[in-house]
Amino acid sequence: PDLSFPKRFDASRNAGTKPLRGHGGERLKAFCDWAMARPEATVVVAGHSLWFQSFFREYLPAEAEHDGKRFKVANGGVVA
Repeated sequence: PDLSFPKRFDASRNAGTKPLRGHGGERLKAFCDWAMARPEATVVVAGHSLWFQSFFREYLPAEAEHDGKRFKVANGGVVA
């Protein structure tokens, strides 16, 4: 695969600081739409632990028991 820098890092959808009156659910949905539209079989995502916890709470089934719904990801942590 082409691993040149432009292929490894795509910040084209980064709009900078989130709006003051924005809604986190809209940003979670926008991420899902973006990720599902990617042609790659694997998407690696980096971000803040609270964002990931919100994501897991929103998109994992209510009855699913997953640490990502209960705990924030540790600094430098990985969820696979």
